[in-house]
Amino acid sequence: MGEIRDRALLLRRIPYGDSSLVIHLLTEHHGVLSLMARGARRAKSPLRAALEPLYALSVAWRAGRTGMGTLTDIERHEPLLPPALAGAGLQLVALAAALYREGDPHGFVELHRGLHLLAP
Repeated sequence: MGEIRDRALLLRRIPYGDSSLVIHLLTEHHGVLSLMARGARRAKSPLRAALEPLYALSVAWRAGRTGMGTLTDIERHEPLLPPALAGAGLQLVALAAALYREGDPHGFVELHRGLHLLAP
C-alpha cells in the first residue's frame, strides 16, 4: 500500500525504545491514528523538531498490515496559538484525546476551531 497524506494535529507522544515515538494524531480525513515515528528521538532526526503540539501539521504514513502504521514524512506549519496560551491549548488537546478514539472520523475540525477560538 502506498503513502497516505493528510492534515493533522498532534495529540500525544509516547517514548518507545531508545529512539522512537508512538504518536497519536487527529487527522482531517482519517480521524485518530496511532503511528510509529522511528528514530524521532534521535538528535539529528528531521521528525524531532516537527513533532510538537499546537502546530498545524501535514503528515504522510504507510498503513501497517495488521496494526500500527509508520510515519514517513511530516511538515510543521504555523503555530495555532501564541506561547502565552499554550497551557489552555494543551488542556483542549488532552480533552480531544480523551473524547475521540481511534477509527473515529470526527474531531479535527472541532479541535482546530477550538484552538482558533482561544487565540486573541
